[in-house]
Amino acid sequence: MGTLKMVSFKGSRPVSRTRIGATAIPCSSALCMTTALPAIIRADTTGNIEAAGDFLQIALPLTAFGVTYLEDDREGRIQFLKGAATTFGVVQVTKAGVDKWRPNYSDQNSYPAGHTAAAFTGASVLQTRYGWQYGAPAYGLAGFVGYSRSRAEAHYSDDVLAGASIAMLSNWLYTTPLDNGATFQPSVTGDSVGVNLQVPT
Repeated sequence: MGTLKMVSFKGSRPVSRTRIGATAIPCSSALCMTTALPAIIRADTTGNIEAAGDFLQIALPLTAFGVTYLEDDREGRIQFLKGAATTFGVVQVTKAGVDKWRPNYSDQNSYPAGHTAAAFTGASVLQTRYGWQYGAPAYGLAGFVGYSRSRAEAHYSDDVLAGASIAMLSNWLYTTPLDNGATFQPSVTGDSVGVNLQVPT
């Protein structure tokens, strides 16, 4: 059992920290792309933005699936697969039933947005199962995918919103937060007050 200890003396400013057995958060190809997106957007070329969205709609769910192995989380892997299958099924059935023309009139598969649904599948699992350290950048990238589809005139805004909503609701149906056994304990010693966080190693 590793221990993270933060102690404050006569105030709230931390003066000592010890961390043992902490698990590093991986920088996947999808999550690390947050550093590249500002340059892509500044380039202001629809082709580059659309290509980035095409990449991320695959990379985000693959990242979520990969993290289940990184965390040795078989239950999370099963939850991911159930949510992804539900999302895919609902999106395809809805597309066939609605028959809505895309803004560019290329076909009648506009509603809901499949790329966006795929991206939000990965993001919602990462956040719900593993927390905001994964979820915050993942949701940002998923939102970019939705933007890229609107920018490419492949979807209207309501298509994007529907795709994101289907993915999030489908995954929330199955995904539960990972119980990592972390415990918090207050620490009071003399004139110092702090908190001990114990996490499994």
